Amino acid sequence: TLPTASMCADTSVETEVRLSLPFVEADPAEEISPRSARNLETVNYATVEAWKSLRIERLKVNYLPSSLSLFPGTQLDIILEVLAYLHPLELSQLSRTNKAFRELLASPIADPIWRHSLLVDDHPENTTLQLPQCPAGISGQRWTRVLFGRLKCEQCGKLGTSDYILCRRICPLCADQNLLDVIPEYEEAHVHDPAPASDDVNWDSERGRFWRSDADVVVAEYERLSTGDDSAVAISSFIEARKKSLADRCNEWYWAVRHTSSMEYSKKLDKVSIRAAKRLVAEGFDQRDVNSSFYDINDCELFYRKPRLTSKLWNRARPFIVPSVLAARTQRLKHERELRIQARKQAILGHAITKLQAAVPGVRHGYHLPPHTIANFPPLAQLIEEDCEDSISASR
Repeated sequence: TLPTASMCADTSVETEVRLSLPFVEADPAEEISPRSARNLETVNYATVEAWKSLRIERLKVNYLPSSLSLFPGTQLDIILEVLAYLHPLELSQLSRTNKAFRELLASPIADPIWRHSLLVDDHPENTTLQLPQCPAGISGQRWTRVLFGRLKCEQCGKLGTSDYILCRRICPLCADQNLLDVIPEYEEAHVHDPAPASDDVNWDSERGRFWRSDADVVVAEYERLSTGDDSAVAISSFIEARKKSLADRCNEWYWAVRHTSSMEYSKKLDKVSIRAAKRLVAEGFDQRDVNSSFYDINDCELFYRKPRLTSKLWNRARPFIVPSVLAARTQRLKHERELRIQARKQAILGHAITKLQAAVPGVRHGYHLPPHTIANFPPLAQLIEEDCEDSISASR
C-alpha cells in the first residue's frame, strides 16, 4: 500500500525517503523564505507578472472548488499526480500552507514535480515568455527560487540579482568573496572550461570567475574523466556551451516578461490619465491647460499599476495634479499676454509709420523717415515700450 499524505509528515517515513532518494545538490533549510516586511527593492517583478497572469487564467475557470476534506487521506501517487499540473509559483504557495506540504515538496520525490511545473506555463504563442528549464546540476525547487525569488543575496540577505550562469542570487560583495580566479592546483585551461564562469564581477578576466563549490564539482568530474578514454575537453566544451545558452535564455525570458508587462501597464496608465483629464475639464479647467499638464498627470505615482480611476483614487491624486494644471494655466496666460503686448507694439509702430509716410499734397518728391528712426522717436518709443496690453486711442 502506498503511503498517504498524512504519513509523509511522519519523521521516520521522511527520513527513509531522504536516504533513499538524495538530491543532486541539497537545498538550504530556508528554501522558502519566511514572511517579512515588504521591501520594494527586493521585489522580483517577473514573479509579480507571472503570478498575475496565472491568477487571471485560473479565474477564467467557471466552477466552484470542491471540498478538500478527502485530500489528506489520498494516496501519495495521486497527490503527486495532482501537483504535476501546478505552476512553480503555486507549488511555492502550497509549500507554505502547512508542515506536511512543506516536507512533501522539499523531499527528493517531489523534485520531478518541480521540474515538470516549468512546462505548465508554456506560452505556445510566444516562445520568449516560456519558462527556462531547470539545469541538471540543481534541484527544481532551488531553480524556482532563482527565477522567482526575491532580489536578495543568498549569502548576506542584502539586495542582489540572479546570476543565471552560477544559478545563484548573489550580491557583488559576496560574489567577490566566494569567486575564484583560478581553480587551486589546476592551472590548465581545459580544467576551467566546464566550470560555470561569471563575468559580472570581474570584467578584466578573460575566462570569468568560478564559484568554489562549482569548482570542486568540476575538479572531481575532471579526475573521473581523466582515467577513462573519453575526451575531457569535448565534454567540458559541451557543458560550458549548455551553461551559457541557459543563462542567455534566462535573461531573455526575464526581460521579455518585464517588457510585456511594461507595455500593458503603460496602456492602463494612459487610460487612467485620460479619465483624470476628463474629470479636470468637467470641473471647469481649460482643455488647453489640461493638455499641457498631461505628462505631469501621467507621472502621478498614485496612478501606477491602477487598472481604473475610482472616486477614491481621484480624491487622493487630485491635490497632486491640480497644481500642475494651475501652473500650466499661469504659463499660458503669461504667454498670451506677451503676445497681446507684442501685437499692440506692432500696431502702434505700423500706425505711426503709415501716418508719417503718407503723401504730402503739393510735394512731388517727399522725404519719408525710415522705420527705425520713427521707432526711436522718444514719445513714440516710450509708448511702444509700455508694458501694457490695453487698447490705445488714435489721439495719443
